[in-house]
Amino acid sequence: MLYFSNNITTTASWALLGCILDFCISVLNVGHDKKKWQVIQDLIQHCGFIFQFENVCICCNRPCKLSFDNNNRLHGEGEPAIQFRDGFSVYAYHGEHPSEEH
Repeated sequence: MLYFSNNITTTASWALLGCILDFCISVLNVGHDKKKWQVIQDLIQHCGFIFQFENVCICCNRPCKLSFDNNNRLHGEGEPAIQFRDGFSVYAYHGEHPSEEH
């Protein structure tokens, strides 16, 4: 799991850069590659996570449901804490996978 977490990017972290680029392009008329700019916009708007590796990149859609407890830990009581439109889901109970033993 550590291998994946070291290579993850959330496109939400790109939002500030996207705003700055949009200002430069839209207001200051800075020249740009229209195809590359469209790809960046699509990633920021539609992608949730990007896992970057040397020869491959895995992009995931944003989840359609995220549930947290009062301490902002992933939590779903009897239901998934994370759910995607394709039906894939992850269960968590106060931030931990239900099958983890302590």
